[in-house]
Amino acid sequence: MARKFGLDWMVATDHGGPNHSKVNHDHAYPELLRSRQLVPELVQFFGMEFDTPGSDHSSIIVPAGDDEADRLRELEKGYGAREAWPRDPSRNSEGRMLDALRTMDAQQPKPVLFAHHPSRSATGMGKYGLTTPSELRGWNDTAPEVAIGMEGAPGHQAAGQVGESVGPSRYAAYFRRCDPARGLWRFPDHGWFRPDDRAAWRLLGFHAG
Repeated sequence: MARKFGLDWMVATDHGGPNHSKVNHDHAYPELLRSRQLVPELVQFFGMEFDTPGSDHSSIIVPAGDDEADRLRELEKGYGAREAWPRDPSRNSEGRMLDALRTMDAQQPKPVLFAHHPSRSATGMGKYGLTTPSELRGWNDTAPEVAIGMEGAPGHQAAGQVGESVGPSRYAAYFRRCDPARGLWRFPDHGWFRPDDRAAWRLLGFHAG
């Protein structure tokens, strides 16, 4: 599919859950290594859809390297809100997310993190759900080279409609919170993560700042 449609790069972002850090490390990662061998012209990063403490989901993208799988396992095992079983409510707080971001910020090279569908849990126009502006501001203030944006398109691909539903928190299946905040986010120069076309990222729902 990558060859057919001219895909340049992608990220493996399996969803988290109970004990998912072990599944991702022991099973998904070896498959990624095999995929890199089979399709060497496609840049393939390791990552996950993170069960963000105190918020909606987010994507973690880890720079490629010998320790990439161990680094991602450390983050999910230590901070994933749904990693523990039986579930541990103490893992699901805004403070714990800030601790996770400090750990990410200390890794070298740093991963990047995007907030997912930031208005999914909103109940109406002008209202916020689990993800609030002050929370996102706290993420970026804590780790400005890690928490660098948000995505809001096109939504759940298994749903009946693109974007899951077209309700008060969405505009033509794009999450409204992703576009009006222009200027809030920026792409840092990590060396390994340097998108070339910011306009294309906006079309995808990623906020390029």
